[in-house]
Amino acid sequence: MVRELFELSAKYDCVFEPHWISTHSNVLARRLRSCFSVEQTMVQRSAGSSAHLLLTLPVLARFAVCLLPAVLGASPTSLAQHWRDHPPSDFFLDRWMHYAQPYETHLPAADGTPLRMLEIGVSSGGSAIAWKRWYGPSLTYVGADLNPACKRTESVSDHRFIEIGSQEDPAFLQRLCSKYGPFDIIIDDGAHIARMVRLSLQLFFESSQCMRDRSIYVIEDLHTLARCAGPGHDSTFCNTPSDFGHLWSEAFLGMHNRWKGCKTGNCDLRRWAKTSRGLGHGDLGPHWASMVSGIHLYDSIAFLTRSSNQSLSPMQRLMRGNRSDMIKNVDAKLG
Repeated sequence: MVRELFELSAKYDCVFEPHWISTHSNVLARRLRSCFSVEQTMVQRSAGSSAHLLLTLPVLARFAVCLLPAVLGASPTSLAQHWRDHPPSDFFLDRWMHYAQPYETHLPAADGTPLRMLEIGVSSGGSAIAWKRWYGPSLTYVGADLNPACKRTESVSDHRFIEIGSQEDPAFLQRLCSKYGPFDIIIDDGAHIARMVRLSLQLFFESSQCMRDRSIYVIEDLHTLARCAGPGHDSTFCNTPSDFGHLWSEAFLGMHNRWKGCKTGNCDLRRWAKTSRGLGHGDLGPHWASMVSGIHLYDSIAFLTRSSNQSLSPMQRLMRGNRSDMIKNVDAKLG
């Protein structure tokens, strides 16, 4: 029955919502908004005409078909399908489809919790529209772009804001944080130039005014690094591919700054934050990387998780069993 409803709703171009909306009420409410947005224009245009009633009846039938799968708890669409369903008449959307699964894995679910997203690189505006439809009214979307023409995508009533400025301007980036932050999600789909990627990553990660605890930082289109290698390479994006690659090694090393000076497996890892506050001589990685609690790398896209308390949280080590029967390490320093 559920499959038949989905086939029927697809026939009538019903727009499905994100598959991870877990609660029944949220699914129902979001599908209700989706179906209503499809039909309301047709009803409004027919109002006052002799054909109004005749047009409204099939509209209501189509509306009911669209709504029923949510009532029955059927699984809505994936992010990939959401992108495919982007209306041809809407602002232009340009997506690499293999980004969809990592995005669904690492981005917060649309459970109605208010979220703030900053996307560097607005372009034609399709991404802004797609993210707002994906998350619904719980999302405050902020887009940043150098091109003043991108301002057309702004809709204050829809909590969709567009700011014009350069990714390479620290003062502009800081103003975004002051005005709209802190953000739960930051997506860098801007110039894809290594020095700009590094600048914004460092600035945002170091500031709790810019990024919330357990927020996500995304960098798209990292395949541009391939243009920086080989004969006739293009140095527009980077001098060498390692200009991007060093970011991940620095982030990984910085995650372990609090282990500096720890000689055994039982030392207090919070000591590093209390004494040096992340600025001590000989840290393994840069200070911004001390806030990194997770790194996830995929083809052309990277996800970094920020935790402002990463250096303060204790690490719990479980040791159980018969200690007298434990095989000792060859090197006692390994603890």
